[in-house]
Amino acid sequence: MLFCILYSCNEEYTHELPEDDVIVAAQNWFLNENPQKEILKYSHIASKQMKMKPLWEKAFYRKYNDVSVVEVPILTQGNFGYATIDGQNEFGTSGDTRFLQSLTRIVIVSNKKERKAVGFLMTLVPDCEYRKRNNHKVFVSAYGVWQKDFSGLILYHSLDGRYLNGWKLENKIVTHTIQLQNDADQNLDFKIIPTKQDEACYNYYMTTWTQTCTDWYLNGEYTNTTCNAGSEEQVYLYTFCNYSGGSTGTITGSNANSSLIEVPELNVNEAVPCEGDPIFGINGIAPTSISGVVGGTFGCVRAGSDPKCNYTHGYHGGLDLKCEQNTPVYSMLSGSVIKVVKGFAINEYSSESYGNYITIRHTYPSGNTVDIKYAHLNSVYYSVGDEVVANVLIGRSGKTGNAAAPSVVAHLHIEVKNSGVSVDPAYYLATVLSNNGTVISKCNPNEQPFLMD
Repeated sequence: MLFCILYSCNEEYTHELPEDDVIVAAQNWFLNENPQKEILKYSHIASKQMKMKPLWEKAFYRKYNDVSVVEVPILTQGNFGYATIDGQNEFGTSGDTRFLQSLTRIVIVSNKKERKAVGFLMTLVPDCEYRKRNNHKVFVSAYGVWQKDFSGLILYHSLDGRYLNGWKLENKIVTHTIQLQNDADQNLDFKIIPTKQDEACYNYYMTTWTQTCTDWYLNGEYTNTTCNAGSEEQVYLYTFCNYSGGSTGTITGSNANSSLIEVPELNVNEAVPCEGDPIFGINGIAPTSISGVVGGTFGCVRAGSDPKCNYTHGYHGGLDLKCEQNTPVYSMLSGSVIKVVKGFAINEYSSESYGNYITIRHTYPSGNTVDIKYAHLNSVYYSVGDEVVANVLIGRSGKTGNAAAPSVVAHLHIEVKNSGVSVDPAYYLATVLSNNGTVISKCNPNEQPFLMD
């Protein structure tokens, strides 16, 4: 197996966390545990190693009261992955290397109240059919918050390379536990999730692969990077057992000294809105100082004189949803991040400015696009070029830009453009609002997104 070794890592759970930014606190904990700042990932049957290190500028987090979860992408000198037999067969038929790809992140879970933390590695191995349905955009799941209808494997390793446990998910529901059967990982401090004795179990095989890459220079100037063909490292035997215990697919277990921090489901402690809603529990429109609640809706609704409104009213190109500062903001649709501004400090004012904002473009199979802008944020968690899915945490609401004026109520400003044409964002919400900004019908979290091309 491809193990990830962090030297000087004793996985102490008792380190005190600084009263600081969540990601900075996680980084300090990690560097304290791993002063070399690099990870050496290697196969126990091979002598070659691959240098890796956390990419902290791409880290993101979620908070559940006293518990925070920070996830950190890994920067590698080369490529590696976990491949299922089905994935290898699809690759052999199509030649598409995306069927061999997996995703590994560092996850650091900390409990501010209990002042302890734990770090481990999480790997996503999506099913082939799930890859096809989503055009291979299948790696935006977060720890315990899986991408819509996610089907595939979730594997966990400790920071020193030991296999901890794993899950098979079908449509975000855990169907099997996964136990590694190789003798290299039999002496575990962590106990695999127990399963009933009468549950059906069967053998399951997976391989790991690596691909070394080389940078080329001409007279000291970088020209390009070339990578060799991926090489199979090892075939590993797992035991799959049917499971119906209601787990969320997160890591669990215990060792002699302490237990992993239990991380509750996101929809228990920090509820996720229905797909189509950017915030949980929409309760109406934020009023403006002159035009009232109507001024927070879309169109020619404000006092003033604008050519778009035949000079009879002022134009408002978005929808202002009431919410407190630092309310979690989620993507309404899946798509690609096409624009980001995140240089404003909290409550930093600038006239005629959106402040911090993020714009995500959803593209339908027909080619039509929907661009959704989320503005006046305190925090933005993604960058241009990132792929997101609906219901992914993308930032926190706030008062930045012209919304930082003292007379402006804290709100989330949303703008929607359908193939370049501004449209009423209210049509894209799962929650139904009246013309005067009140809630007519709350969304049903069990319903599928209703927005159609």
